[in-house]
Amino acid sequence: MKQSSGFTLIELMVVLVVMGVMAVVAIPRMTSTTSNSAAEASGRLLTLDLGYARNHAQTTGLTVRMIPVSDEYELGWTLQEFDNAGNAGNVVRSRNRLDDRVNVESAEFSTAAPIGFTRDGVLESAGTLAITTTDCSGNRNRNLQLFVSGQIVTTEVACQ
Repeated sequence: MKQSSGFTLIELMVVLVVMGVMAVVAIPRMTSTTSNSAAEASGRLLTLDLGYARNHAQTTGLTVRMIPVSDEYELGWTLQEFDNAGNAGNVVRSRNRLDDRVNVESAEFSTAAPIGFTRDGVLESAGTLAITTTDCSGNRNRNLQLFVSGQIVTTEVACQ
């Protein structure tokens, strides 16, 4: 009798069914994991640029404002210098759009009223940035509370 090397059709079908079941179980977890990662990265990026704006304002003696694109921080922002008369100067940093799953909201800050650090490192006005992400799990959303003193406090918020 001749020996065959290879797989039978039944063995191949069993392997495909097992792989399909594993994919069905893993895909929802992957979505949650990538959303959690996007939420954390967005919070870190905003905090980094807020710190950079404050330090740049203190170093240069100019006001530095974080201006959102089209009133929405999730679409990106620029850090721009302003002199004591309020005239716009150099753009010192610019960020592109955040992940599509990320939403950043603020009742206090907008294009008309951006986040601004004075030459002393204090904020022109206090407020909060709420960072929410679709399909996240756990406490991955963030609230960035900005105090007039220039202090930034990050609070973890439960995902919806």
